[in-house]
Amino acid sequence: MNRLCHVLFPLILLSINVFAQPGVAWYRTYDYGGGEDYFADIYALANGDYVMCGYASELHNGFLVVRIDENGDEIWAHGYPNERGHECWAYSIIEADNGDLLVVGFSGGRPSIFTAFRLNADGELIWMHEYGPGACHAAVELKEGNFILAGSFNGHSQLIMIDDDGDVIWSEGYGHGGGSGFYTMRETEGGVVAAGFFMTEDNNPQGWVVKVDFEGELIWSREHVHDSYFLLWSMVSCPEGGFLLTGNAINRNIFYPGYYAPLLKINDNGFQEWFRRYSPGVRGDLQFAYGIARTNHRYIIAGFHHDNMRYPRDEPCVINVNADGVEMWRESYNIFGLNLFAGGTTFKSIVVDNNDCPVAAGTVIQVDSSGCYNGVVLKIEPEILEPQFIYYEPEDTVFTVLQGDTVDFLVRAHDAQGDELSYLWTVGDDTVSRDTTATYCFEDLGEYIVTCRVSDGEFTASINWRVTAVEFYIVDFRPDSTEMTIRRRSEVDFAVDVRALDYEGLGYY
Repeated sequence: MNRLCHVLFPLILLSINVFAQPGVAWYRTYDYGGGEDYFADIYALANGDYVMCGYASELHNGFLVVRIDENGDEIWAHGYPNERGHECWAYSIIEADNGDLLVVGFSGGRPSIFTAFRLNADGELIWMHEYGPGACHAAVELKEGNFILAGSFNGHSQLIMIDDDGDVIWSEGYGHGGGSGFYTMRETEGGVVAAGFFMTEDNNPQGWVVKVDFEGELIWSREHVHDSYFLLWSMVSCPEGGFLLTGNAINRNIFYPGYYAPLLKINDNGFQEWFRRYSPGVRGDLQFAYGIARTNHRYIIAGFHHDNMRYPRDEPCVINVNADGVEMWRESYNIFGLNLFAGGTTFKSIVVDNNDCPVAAGTVIQVDSSGCYNGVVLKIEPEILEPQFIYYEPEDTVFTVLQGDTVDFLVRAHDAQGDELSYLWTVGDDTVSRDTTATYCFEDLGEYIVTCRVSDGEFTASINWRVTAVEFYIVDFRPDSTEMTIRRRSEVDFAVDVRALDYEGLGYY
């Protein structure tokens, strides 16, 4: 005999993060002798560590390279001076496929020298080469194993391909009027894309992007002119194709003048798709950008916010945007919790690690009387973008019912950004509800998948129940252990509780 049964289950509570903006996992400052210490770049290593490069005045005015673990604790730090004893700055650092580190920048002097050097994983110098008058700002390791360096020679853009030993394979200059330079670069299909600036006839920098093949031959060149000053510092590849670039720009509008953080989207041929401006929102304040990185779903821009109205100070700042450049949130970080920052406090680079955590590096000024600069690294918690289930019922996501049973399903969800949520319940290909609850009757024998999808319009979370409809099943049994040890001649009571469509037809063996 078939019986209609309405099955009820208890609910389960889950903890969630209710904040739209992720918190700070940790931050560290790094001081090497009480002088001036700057971080210009940070790189997330394959094993979870990070490396930073920059400059340390007390380490023989040399190139500074620091390796830290996932918690920001220092593993090693070294300075690498040049033979002439001049001030040396490292602008960019990458990890080679074999775990070595390639660092680029300039050796001081008049003129400064375009420089690259290679370290092993312990920071031991393998080689250091100087390539000509200028500075190197970026490097990439090509899939075929060589490296390309990007920067400038004598005020004009320069690309150099080198081998594992730092020896030059080719070196090409790309002149552009009154001067130019490359600050960032990415490998792409058929070559590399490099970006930076060119000088106009009015002696103002504007954005410049080029693509060259692996022999250094120019494929295309694109000028991007915005406002009176526009310089490209950093670039990321987009999963849908094209690139996002950021840097610094000046709007000379008399009603709202000042620096702002630009974001330029170009396609694979270098043509603009869209352009966004991110301003502080307060007259007189300034916004600067130096780095950009891509998380699993969005992009994060790093730089600093200059508060010019309340008290002149700089605060390291990040801006989170979606794939269309729409600002989702921004945050400034007062590292020491005091209003004593002066100029020069900034994030200069940002990366996203294997756990989707943004990690920014730069410089902060000490709040004591010395006024010296320290390197700083700040790690941000991963962002929760998908809706989160607060609770759901039934608690068990795999269970058995009798043929003909009806079960109530329920979910409660939260969106960290406060977006309105929509619900979709399905059983197989059938839609059964668009509310927070669903009721379903399992009329036929067999296995069912009940799915609830919750969406905020951009991201979707889902939960599944696997339900099997049968003619009978065991609800409980005693003893509750199927393996036991007892004394000889002991008596044990065994019993089972069964739900069935037809109890008279059951046999017990």
